[in-house]
Amino acid sequence: MRLLVLLLLLLFLLPILSFSASICVQYPKEVYIGNKISINFTLVQQSINSTAFPFITPGVREISTSPLVLQGIPIGGAYAVFHIQNISNEITITFIGKVDTPYYWNPGIAIYGGNLNTHISDLYQDNFTGVLLTFTGVLWVHNETKGWVDLASLPKVGPQSGIWINTTYPFNYTVILSNANGDTFVNCIIINGSKYLVDIQTCIPWNFSYVGVRLDNLDIVTICDFLVSGTSVTFPHQPYIVYVNNKEYVSGYTNELGEGSVTLTVSSPYMIVNITFPSAHIFRIITISAQRGANVHVEYPILQYALLGVSVLLVAISIIERKRMH
Repeated sequence: MRLLVLLLLLLFLLPILSFSASICVQYPKEVYIGNKISINFTLVQQSINSTAFPFITPGVREISTSPLVLQGIPIGGAYAVFHIQNISNEITITFIGKVDTPYYWNPGIAIYGGNLNTHISDLYQDNFTGVLLTFTGVLWVHNETKGWVDLASLPKVGPQSGIWINTTYPFNYTVILSNANGDTFVNCIIINGSKYLVDIQTCIPWNFSYVGVRLDNLDIVTICDFLVSGTSVTFPHQPYIVYVNNKEYVSGYTNELGEGSVTLTVSSPYMIVNITFPSAHIFRIITISAQRGANVHVEYPILQYALLGVSVLLVAISIIERKRMH
């Protein structure tokens, strides 16, 4: 009986676990035979719970991978970030870890927009926007014309000893930001369970592309956990396979922003395109109809999950029946 309950629970959770990552697709709505069309796709996840940052400023020293320990670069302004999209009206960012830094350096939680070049320091480029809440107690904002500007003082993550911020044990630092009429509003920060109201509306547009941890100069930051809710994250360099009418058409890897694309010629009245990400164990099926009422639409793989669920249930029943016979 317990086994049956566990299997039924697995059946219930299977769709939830399977859809933790998904494939977003873009395609033309109408096609006709002979048309050449492009289908763009992205592998996304609805939240972040990882320290596997895809973008780390060149020159940053990786001291350890478990936990992740990074040391900044001498010129300052380095960072480790995820690429994000579809940001909601409120985003919660949590850092769990330690920092070894003087009080006048500026490591912390950062969120970037505009045209950030992830290959160089944020001190050596201008065409981006940003909001930075430092572990050393400063709220900074960045725009394309004024550079970094400090807006307010914030609580520090630990006591100051001489010039150093002392965090012997990992701390939990959470930031809540929201959309206020198109601009970024800093609601509050929460340090080890203690909530501090900030309530500052910035002039930074609510339009971001990257979120992560900023390093500064040669400080050392230990990142035990990094969590973000309220946005989708994309994954670069992910292998994919595209099938057309059950035959492999092309394979490759997503680009730096987690985007892939396939171009094909509509050669028959009815075509099925299957975009598969093997490492994530998910796929998306697109049906192309070039007949009367021509259209292109996505079909979700509900049948496959239903059949898998039925199979699990049948196996459970079979095991129970065998035990009864013994």
